[in-house]
Amino acid sequence: MKIAACILSLVNALPNVEKLGLVNPGQIDIDSELIMSGIEPGHLLMRRLPPTMFNSTGPALRERIYTMQSLYQKYKSTGLEEAETNSLLQIRKLLQLKTLVTTLLDDSSIDFDRFCFYGCYCLPDAAIHDSSPGAGQPVDQIDNSCKELKQCYQCANRDTQEDKGDECHQDAAYSVNPLTDNFGKIYDYQCTNRENSCRWRICQCDRAFAHKIKAEHDEWNVQNHKVLGGFDRGQCQSDLPTRGAGKQCCGNYESPKAAQQRQMINPNLKQCCNNQSILPFGEFC
Repeated sequence: MKIAACILSLVNALPNVEKLGLVNPGQIDIDSELIMSGIEPGHLLMRRLPPTMFNSTGPALRERIYTMQSLYQKYKSTGLEEAETNSLLQIRKLLQLKTLVTTLLDDSSIDFDRFCFYGCYCLPDAAIHDSSPGAGQPVDQIDNSCKELKQCYQCANRDTQEDKGDECHQDAAYSVNPLTDNFGKIYDYQCTNRENSCRWRICQCDRAFAHKIKAEHDEWNVQNHKVLGGFDRGQCQSDLPTRGAGKQCCGNYESPKAAQQRQMINPNLKQCCNNQSILPFGEFC
């Protein structure tokens, strides 16, 4: 697909809160959330959105951007219901994930829609897919990365609940600093919210996902895409529940490598060492 060559710019902004769960419309500063995601709120009040907002997007995501614009204008005029606020924040967060992925890809021939409606797990985001969390065996490494992203979000919520008793929702915005090489090319991002906060954990999940897609995007197969290739998610059968101990979170949020990223593991198949490294069951830590 033909897409523009530029990418959305990110700004580094301080968070107004350190957690974001299912929100009450009166408890969230939407403008701050947008700015943290690299979106200028004033642009959403314009009759025509800046072309850069549509860089690396296909039809599905473009439609969501217009929905976000409409919701923001309503927010400024009459206010939003809770469901509308959550919808706006979901789309805003999706655009932030899109920016990380497409910036590291650095390929103007690839739009982000190809990673939505893909396989059994892509993307684990109701704003662009459906409410299904995904099920079954991933169809390829891209699909597996989406599964791991979902698991990382689950661990972020579980870890935050254990640490602070707070919910940590995957729609939480976060602040980043782009890291550039000697030629000014962005090769990574630094998550700058308070370490081990909800926002920091969600950022690390998205950062790892972006690195995986950069490494795996050549595996993309149109036959695995619901919209472009007619892939039937009905063939994604739920995994049978495992006997014995329940799944646990292990790994490090900072690691962009799939083998050691924070994730759910089955203790019957893998073991979590004291340093949070993940090894096959039976190997010495």
